[in-house]
Amino acid sequence: MKKLNANYEARLYKRLSGNKVRCSLCPRRCVIDDGSTGRCRVRMNEKGKLYAISYGRAVHVAEEFIETEAVFHFEPGSRILSVGNVGCNLSCVYCQNWRFSQLDHINENDIFEYTPEQIVRMALEKGIKVISWTYNDPAIWLEFVEDTAKLARRHGIYNLFKSALFLTPEAIEAFMDVIDIFSISVKSLDPDFYRRFTGGWIKPVIEGTQQIFKGQRHHMEISNLIVTDANDNEKDYMDLINWVKAHLSVDVPIHFVRFHPNYKYTHVSRPTIETLERARELAKASGIRHCYLGNVFMHEGANTYCSVCNSLLVERRGLNAEPIGLESGKEEYICRRCKNRTQIKMFHTEESFYESIEV
Repeated sequence: MKKLNANYEARLYKRLSGNKVRCSLCPRRCVIDDGSTGRCRVRMNEKGKLYAISYGRAVHVAEEFIETEAVFHFEPGSRILSVGNVGCNLSCVYCQNWRFSQLDHINENDIFEYTPEQIVRMALEKGIKVISWTYNDPAIWLEFVEDTAKLARRHGIYNLFKSALFLTPEAIEAFMDVIDIFSISVKSLDPDFYRRFTGGWIKPVIEGTQQIFKGQRHHMEISNLIVTDANDNEKDYMDLINWVKAHLSVDVPIHFVRFHPNYKYTHVSRPTIETLERARELAKASGIRHCYLGNVFMHEGANTYCSVCNSLLVERRGLNAEPIGLESGKEEYICRRCKNRTQIKMFHTEESFYESIEV
């Protein structure tokens, strides 16, 4: 593809004999011959040097709301600047963004070139405080995400990472240095599901999620796309719920998201609302404090309630969020009725968080 021609040396790789390289961005750790790309097809070996050929290549940048990314506990209703690129290191048969993630289906006219400065300037001009790395999967866009996120932070802009997290520990550590909010798609706790439906495997996903959680310096929410006849049963729900309880926390929000038939998985219908409601019921009964339903319009399962007094804190209609029961605290909002700390994060207000630097 002609537009994937960025002459930008990749990070996280090792040179091997015979002009080969080993990429250590994702768990595949592809050994790449001279003139070839890895499985993701956007990291190319040229004469023993690995290049991130999609650096700065993005699809349309869009202004959206933070709820779009299954993030309900960080400044509800805030606007985000969504930035996505092309390619992927997974090959989910039901991919909801396959026109961007699967290179064979991408129209070159939909690819645009940006610099980190342009992305940050766009956010500043729109008065947006969150850049969201999203759509296909930012996992394979390490270099551009890092460079842009560092610049964004200097201007008081947060970085949100929406990802399936199929990454190596060293790649996750690199992203942890620049990302503030992680929205992680855990597709299933069933290893067979990952092999059959994604082309990847589960172990690095759960280990990486725990790695971020143990760092204790990032906001995290978990989403689980409910796919008909694949992971839409009580065993799958309980496996995820119990794993979050055992290895993360009952305070980490879980989003059960309604799948729609797409890409190579169109022979089934959408899961019923009752199916998602059952998943939420199980989560609440198991002690998960906040469990949400996604892609379900006008449903109380999208609202946020106080975990102490059960008063309505945030009412959501589609992707529109109205914080009606919150008061500002120091770092988190508090419940207006019972004064409980809600664990819904606020934007920093102190000037020390950022520098005002001309872009």
